[in-house]
Amino acid sequence: MIRSSGLIAVLLFLFAGPVFAGATYITTHDNENNDLEGKSDGDMDSYLDMDDDESPIEFNIFVNGALPNNSAYLTIYAEDVDEEQGEIDDVYFNGHKLGFLRGANGQWNTSAYEINPSWVQSGKNLVVIDINAGHPEVTENENWAVEVDWGQLLIDGGAADKGDTSTVDIVSFLINNNQVTIDTTTTFQSITGGNYILEISLIHPNGAASNILSDSLSSSPNQTVEVNNSVTYSLGNESGEFTIQAQLFYVNGGVYQQQDIETRKFYHEQNQGPIDIDNDGLTNTAEQSIGTEIFNPDSDGDGVEDGIEVGPDANNPLDDDVDGVIDALDPCFPDDTTVACQAYDSDGDGVPNVNDAFPNDPTESVDTDNDGIGNNADSDDDNDGFSDADEL
Repeated sequence: MIRSSGLIAVLLFLFAGPVFAGATYITTHDNENNDLEGKSDGDMDSYLDMDDDESPIEFNIFVNGALPNNSAYLTIYAEDVDEEQGEIDDVYFNGHKLGFLRGANGQWNTSAYEINPSWVQSGKNLVVIDINAGHPEVTENENWAVEVDWGQLLIDGGAADKGDTSTVDIVSFLINNNQVTIDTTTTFQSITGGNYILEISLIHPNGAASNILSDSLSSSPNQTVEVNNSVTYSLGNESGEFTIQAQLFYVNGGVYQQQDIETRKFYHEQNQGPIDIDNDGLTNTAEQSIGTEIFNPDSDGDGVEDGIEVGPDANNPLDDDVDGVIDALDPCFPDDTTVACQAYDSDGDGVPNVNDAFPNDPTESVDTDNDGIGNNADSDDDNDGFSDADEL
């Protein structure tokens, strides 16, 4: 948005503290100046453009607990980022460039950046936002402006002490009039109960965000909450990996304490749409052919994606234990020692695999024609090349 006059003042404070396995650190007030003297110059919670003396916007997020073991995310809540109109506000974390702010004209939006955990340090962690800096293509009539409300640092998934997102699922999609609509369901557990904000964004392959949706929710303690949303984009978009991003916040006295970030990815082919809707490396067509689930990247729930378990040739999917069930649909591969797998009967003949010549050929007990002879041993009485069982 082109800058308008006036500043917006917001009450602010600092909240930080590691809880459970992860931690969330929040800075909601300005605590740094351009000379990095540890003094406030008032550039947070102010509507600034690149020509203001306070620009760029800088602040510190303080980490006073354990450093990340697995992951780290930086999130920034900003208003009026005219990303689609050409505004580019570069974001840096401890001197490392992460990308640019995401958003839309006149809207508040949370930009999220996955960062190298080794970049996080104890004590001060400096965040800098250059308002259209390094992009002199702005004209006299296009002096971009932005307001930053807060920044948060999520360590090892975030605190998730007030609420915990379990899944972001793509449940269906539709192509109509050169527009793709993706239907999603996000599920989270309300731990303490209270007020929550769930923000859904569609992240394009180039990092741009669209379809920024925000749901305000209230729930009781230990309640499971499901939220349905739909996002849309043009069928003519360039091919690449899209991301549905869900960010859960707990509202505490007007401060949004971020709980976690969950994502679900899919692959879009230009002018064709989502050809791999669960982004597991198998096209929707291939999955329908071999029987795996097109909306679930791990059909058998064993922690290995379908594309890996099917192998390099979807026309000849892997069946490593030779039990008649391809690996991607076999919850008992490679471990058949669990209680559930001791009773698993992949050929449906009433004999569990463990007692059915497993893992060699559990299908040998199937007797399709009920003649007392298993199919594999069934004769071809008329010598026509078809077993008796096949000729039923």
